[in-house]
Amino acid sequence: MRRYLIYFPLLFLTVSCEIIEEDISGRAVTTIAPADDAEVPAGETLFRWRAVDRATGYELCVATEGRIVADTLLAADTLGLARSYGCRLRLEAGRYEWTVAAFNSGYETSSPALRLTVAEEPVPEEPEKSDNPESAEP
Repeated sequence: MRRYLIYFPLLFLTVSCEIIEEDISGRAVTTIAPADDAEVPAGETLFRWRAVDRATGYELCVATEGRIVADTLLAADTLGLARSYGCRLRLEAGRYEWTVAAFNSGYETSSPALRLTVAEEPVPEEPEKSDNPESAEP
């Protein structure tokens, strides 16, 4: 009998750890920016999404033409004070797809895949040169 008393607390500790983690797989990650099919200027792009209750981290994945260009993990605010999260990435001109997954130690949920176009960086215009010698500066 005493032998079973030793195993009971071990069994309880093993099972109780799984009960504490809340299932977040039924919740969707709500994206804020950029919107689906958005066109953004060249340079840094800010990706933002709303916090998922009981998530301990997020994974931002950005891909183009079957190639992953960014796969970033962010730790969540475990106090539950953050209402949204974001990540800035510098992307070259082109078309991209991006998703965000929220996770905890037992479950995961994600946003739908969104499309994004990064515009070409504008070429600076050079001032026009005049062939008229009178317009030249002294």
